[in-house]
Amino acid sequence: MSVSGKYLIHYLKGYGYKNNVSLSRIIDNNIVAKKFKNKAEKVLLKPDIILSSIPTAELSLEAVKFGKKYNIPVVLDIRDMWPDVFLDVLPDIIRKIYPLFSQFIERKLKKACNQADQIIGITNEFVDWGIKHSGRTKEVLDKEFYLGYIPSKSNKKDINKGFKYWSHHYGLFKNSDDLVVSYFGVLGKVYDFDPIIKAAEILQKKKVRKIKFVICGTGENLEYLREKTKNLKNFFLPGWVYKDEIES
Repeated sequence: MSVSGKYLIHYLKGYGYKNNVSLSRIIDNNIVAKKFKNKAEKVLLKPDIILSSIPTAELSLEAVKFGKKYNIPVVLDIRDMWPDVFLDVLPDIIRKIYPLFSQFIERKLKKACNQADQIIGITNEFVDWGIKHSGRTKEVLDKEFYLGYIPSKSNKKDINKGFKYWSHHYGLFKNSDDLVVSYFGVLGKVYDFDPIIKAAEILQKKKVRKIKFVICGTGENLEYLREKTKNLKNFFLPGWVYKDEIES
C-alpha cells in the first residue's frame, strides 16, 4: 500500500492468534518471518537502515540476516521481554517443562540480539535485557526511548463532559483537593497491580479518604482486579475510557 511517494507499507499475512501467549502465536511468528525472508529478497531498492521490533525474535532474526547480507545496519527495538513473559502466565505444571522448549525460541532471540548493530528499548531495563541476550557489552548507541504521544486537545464543552462523567459515576470532582492516582492502558496479566491494591487497602483501613486510585483500560486482568477491589471505596475500574475522560 502506497501512503506517499516515499512511504510504502507491505503487509504480511500470518496465521493469526487470539491469545498473546499461545501456540497459535508461535506459529504466526514463524510464518510471518518466513514470508519476510521471501519478500525482502524481491525488493529492488534496499533500505538504508532496518528497524525491527522484539517481539518477534523470528522476524528480527530474518531482518538481521537480511541486513548482514546487504551491509544494512539493523536496529532492534525491544518492546516486550519475549519469550520471558511466558513464565508469568503459564500454569505451574507447564512452567516446569517450559525450559525444554524455550531454548528454541531463545536461540533465535540471542542470534538476533548478537548480530544487531544497535539495541534500543522502551526503558533502560529493556535495553539491558537485550544486551544480556546479545552477549556483548553495552555501547553508546544502545539507548532507551520512552513511550509517548501527542495528546489531542479537547474543547471546553468536551472537557466538561469528561468532568461530569467522573463526578456522576465515581464521585471524583473537578475542584476537589483529592490526590487521584491514575493509569490508562492495558490490563494484561504481565502487569502487577497487586502493590497498588495493597496500598489502597492500607489507606482505606487508615481512613485516608483523600487518596484515590483510578485504573482505566481493558484486558485479561480486568475481572481479576474487579474481584480483588470490590470492597475498596478508593479504587475505581471504569474500563475503557475516551480522550475527554482521559484529559479531564
